[in-house]
Formats: sequence, structure tokens, C-alpha cells
Amino acid sequence: MKFALAVAAALGTGCATAPAAAAPNTAVTLAPADVRAAIDADLGNVLAQTSAAVAATTQTLPGAMSAAALAQLFDTSATALHAIASPMTSRLVLPASSSAQLAAWLDLNVFADANLVADGTFALPASLVCGQPAASDCAAEVAAVDPRVRVAAIAGGVQLFVQLGAAHDEPIAIALTSTTLSATLDLDTAGKDLGGAFSGNASLALDVLGPSHVQATIAFASAITATWGGAHLQSAAGTPLTIDLDGSRPQIEATLALGSTSLTLGDTALSLAGATTELGFDGHVLTLDQVSLGAASATLAKAGQPAIAIDLNPNANRTFDAVLSSDADGVETVAVAPSLEIEQSIDHAVLGDAPPVYDVTDVALDAAIHGTAGDGSLEVVHGTLAIATAPASYGVTGTDARCVTSTPATSPAGQSYDLLAVATCQ
Repeated sequence: MKFALAVAAALGTGCATAPAAAAPNTAVTLAPADVRAAIDADLGNVLAQTSAAVAATTQTLPGAMSAAALAQLFDTSATALHAIASPMTSRLVLPASSSAQLAAWLDLNVFADANLVADGTFALPASLVCGQPAASDCAAEVAAVDPRVRVAAIAGGVQLFVQLGAAHDEPIAIALTSTTLSATLDLDTAGKDLGGAFSGNASLALDVLGPSHVQATIAFASAITATWGGAHLQSAAGTPLTIDLDGSRPQIEATLALGSTSLTLGDTALSLAGATTELGFDGHVLTLDQVSLGAASATLAKAGQPAIAIDLNPNANRTFDAVLSSDADGVETVAVAPSLEIEQSIDHAVLGDAPPVYDVTDVALDAAIHGTAGDGSLEVVHGTLAIATAPASYGVTGTDARCVTSTPATSPAGQSYDLLAVATCQ
């Protein structure tokens, strides 16, 4: 699985159903120079328009203040989740500074004359996955999988098929034109070739609709399951993400609809009942409708023991709506409806870390608040912002026209923490 994912990343895969693949016996193959020319022109345009769309639609996007505040309040959880995710990071390093550099990297490392093993087919060297110099065990694994890329001409572009195994099965198909990038991943076939317990089918589509205007869709045609080494991933069938970025307006429309998902890495297991919202941004105001983490607690366990549990609006149908805006001075306002409550429990003994001075156990917002990212203060415009802690003495409640502040402090035992207080707004 590691190799399939690494190859998909190396080829710049972006995600709905790919165009029909040309049959192997009728496909028009391309010379290496023609492959590189197509990759340079088409991938370069798709990625450049995507980058422009992202830049134009996010430069005035509000949310830094609220994101920073939540990250500060739930620092322990964020650290724990990062500890899970970081070992999953691929060893593959790709250039990220520009689409031109990525295309040049692909030309040099994938579609080079030296990698050509048959008409239109390029072998992927072990160094692409293992780094340089390639560790002998990693190189042996790559050799056993024998990864290759077959390239064929299609109307207006090229199609790439990632081949795995002795039979050169093609579990990954990628179609590229000057305005589209799409990919499909057949996990059942990949599992057969890689000797892993994989199942399901995923697809990705990225369409350029105009200058600085792109739409992307990720879809799981069936439930996704992947088990390799000490890791296990499972996610329900559905369309986890659809997003339209129109930088010419600018405007964002997105639907997040992730189904039940679980990830196990070694003795650590993350479980999410789902994650959903409808997002809209008109260049000034960001709206989030029906934000939810599913019908149950989001949990993290170690060695089968509960370590972290997070509940979103457990007493209000587990959903909420929010409106975020920012004025010319960079002051952001967040208003929620009908209210927002985040409950959290942490067992530091299970996590195996040292308990902080306090844990935030509940954040309840029945208000509109505003503030500036990084200034350590949230003004309660109206309503109530209540932060409960364990021990309880560190908690605060801010009401109309008062500010909840956060100031770096040091405990008698020498631990650093954020001292919460309610004060008159300056």
C-alpha cells in the first residue's frame, strides 16, 4: 500500500471517476519526450490554476482567530493527534514550490529515458520511494512489487496506469488533460499485488472551470479498508469532499461528508463517527451549516484503553451553524447558532504523558465573540463563553462586553501554562 500511495503522490494525483481507460492493445503509446511535453504543459496548467484559485479564495478567509483559540484550548489533544499522524507521513519528498518544478521533477525521476522498459512504460526506481541511498530492505520490497507507469495517449491528453506485481496489474489509473486531472484507485487489485488486506475503490477529480476556478471531488464508491504493517484504515462509502474554488469572484462552496472512519497505528486507535458541514464563502463572510462530528464521540484509545473523547454539541443534536467574518482591521467575529459546546476528556495515564496544570474539559459558546489572531483575547460581544477545566479553579466564564484573556504563566512546579481570566476589554 505504501508504494501505491507513494506512486499516486509522485504523479501529482488530484479526485470523481476517471475517463475510460484506453484498452492496452489499442492504446497509442508516446515517446518519452512526448510524455514529458504533455506532463509539463497539462499538469503545469492544472496545478497553476489550482494554486491561483486557492490563493485568491483564501487570502481574506476568516477563521484564524477561532482556529488559534481552539488549538490553544485543546493543545493536549492536538499534540496527541499529531503523534498519530506523523508516523504516517510518507518518506517521499516532492518539490512544492511551483507546478513547473514538480513537472521537472517528474520528468527527471519518473519519465526519464533511462527508466523506459517498454513502449510507453517506465519503471519506477527504488530511490523514488526509499530515498537516496535506498535502504536494502526497502529496495528489495520495491523490486518485489516491480512498480511501473504505462502512458497512453487519449483525446486531448494522456492517461497513466500504475502497474504493480508480476502480472503488471493496473490498480491506479490517472487521466490528464490541460483542464482535468482524475484518478481511480482499485484497492482490491492493489492488495493482491502488495500482499495486504485492502478493499474498496476511491476516485479523485480535479477540473479547471476557468481562470483561477477549479472544482475537486473525492469519492469512495465502496467502503475503504486498508491494513498494512501495524496500521489499519477504514472509511465508509460516500463522497467525503466536494469543493469549488472560484478565485475570480472570490467564492468557495464546499460539502464535507466524511462517513464513519477509523485509523489504527500500532496500539493507538482513532475513531470518528463522521465529519460533515456545508461551507460557503463570498469573499467576506464564511458560513458553516450543520457542522457535526457524527452521531457519537470522536475517540482516541491506546492499547484498548480510552484516552481522549471529544463530543460536539452532545445535547443539541450534535450539530451547529456558524458565521465568521473579518473587518478591515483584521478583527474577526464568530457567531454560532443555536449554540456550541465542545466536551473533552483526557486520560494522561493512558496517553503516558505528564498531566498539564489543567485540562480544558468543556467549552460552551452561546454568543458572538470577536478578536484578532494571536492577541490572546476574545471579546464576548453578547451571550456567554464558558470554559470549564480540571481542576475547576482554572476555568472562566465571560459574558456581554467582557473579554476572556490568556496570559503565559508558570506554575510553582515550573510548568508553563496559559492563565485564563475575564477582564474589561481594552
